[in-house]
Amino acid sequence: ESYHQPNFSLQDICDELFLSVSQFSVLFKEGTGKTFVEYLTDIRVEKAKELLKKTDYRTYEIAEAVGYTDPRYFSYVFKKATNMTTREYQRSVLA
Repeated sequence: ESYHQPNFSLQDICDELFLSVSQFSVLFKEGTGKTFVEYLTDIRVEKAKELLKKTDYRTYEIAEAVGYTDPRYFSYVFKKATNMTTREYQRSVLA
């Protein structure tokens, strides 16, 4: 629910759940098979894909909408996750 907030952190969740970061991290990895950061990145990339399919937003607008303050870093993360740039992805789904 808070994935789009740039300052969203593992500590925020732990504070709400009254767990230490290490306790939460172990439980989260057991439950999802991923670290919190991997999971958050996956959610953000999937939301970015949806926006790339449904809107004509520029990369910096999509980055901001999914929680990244640095569009270059967002582009790096997106390419690492999908093996495509945002433009390549957009062309592949719109073709």
